[in-house]
Amino acid sequence: MFSTPWMVFVSSSLFCGGTLITSRFVLTAAHCITNDYTTVRLGEYALNNTGLYCINNECIPKANEIEVDWKIVHAGYNAENVINDIALLRMGREVQFTLFVKPICLLVNEHMETVSQFNITGWGQTENAKFSNILKTAVVHSVDLWFCSTKYNSSIYQSQICAGSDTSDACIGDSGGPLSADINYNGLVIPLQFGIVSYGSDNCNSFSVYTKVSNYMDWIVDAIQHYGVI
Repeated sequence: MFSTPWMVFVSSSLFCGGTLITSRFVLTAAHCITNDYTTVRLGEYALNNTGLYCINNECIPKANEIEVDWKIVHAGYNAENVINDIALLRMGREVQFTLFVKPICLLVNEHMETVSQFNITGWGQTENAKFSNILKTAVVHSVDLWFCSTKYNSSIYQSQICAGSDTSDACIGDSGGPLSADINYNGLVIPLQFGIVSYGSDNCNSFSVYTKVSNYMDWIVDAIQHYGVI
């Protein structure tokens, strides 16, 4: 239960995922941003849980819900071809990191071994077309961009990642959440975010397209410096 302390539930007129990347900012998809009142829930696991959530005598405390006071959408976001589908949410206050609330790492240096297997995490629809009350994680694999473009009959850009599997895929409600992988770094295994859930097939049984986070690191850093403190 404690393996994804960086996972964030984004609540407005839409339900989306996001990731905690600093004590004040959440990374999500641009298409998740609305003009409606928005909150984020940190340390969330079971959506319908109003108190402690316990399994085998291990418990997660109630999620920390914080109002969003600023929404930053990439200026180049295009809803038609879903390009530059990335946004930041600034929380109304800084959060204290705990066992259940920690930021995920982002890829600053592109020179890293090729990763072909990823995790997707979220509360999106499952096999029965209902949203999951419990945070779920599934394994997907990298898919060639050209092959992916033939599936969607549209261009898939270098600023995107395509991934999926025969048994797992992102679905409605997973948007804005992370495409991540556990990476060995100086003897430690750390979670690293590679993508943001952008869009996928209508039946959620193929592969999905993700915004490639490393292509937007300059934008992320500039936005955080402009709108708040890291």
